[in-house]
Amino acid sequence: MKKIFVVDDDESIGEVVSQMLEIEGFEVKSFLKGKDSIKEIKKEDPDLVLLDYFLPGEDAAQTIENIKCSANGDLPIVLMSASVQAANHAKALAVSEFVSKPFQRDTLIDAIRRNLN
Repeated sequence: MKKIFVVDDDESIGEVVSQMLEIEGFEVKSFLKGKDSIKEIKKEDPDLVLLDYFLPGEDAAQTIENIKCSANGDLPIVLMSASVQAANHAKALAVSEFVSKPFQRDTLIDAIRRNLN
């Protein structure tokens, strides 16, 4: 079973996405802060991180860099946001993929499946 970390400061979005992924057969762990997910990455070795671009008090670029440094090997990061700025910035951040919010369920699931190792 593939393990996905969901990082979104909006608890309701995190819950909905987590439930959706669990229905698809993924093991899911949800976080409200990027720094909390980084602490767990070394312990649990997830297969993918689904990360919201805007997290209060956290810089997306630094969070992504910290995730990559904490991962064992090449950890795919799917970045999500409703912001056009985030979409434009995603390539520079070298994330695996960008998904625009609000997203269709199938769009998100397809993006995750494409990026799982």
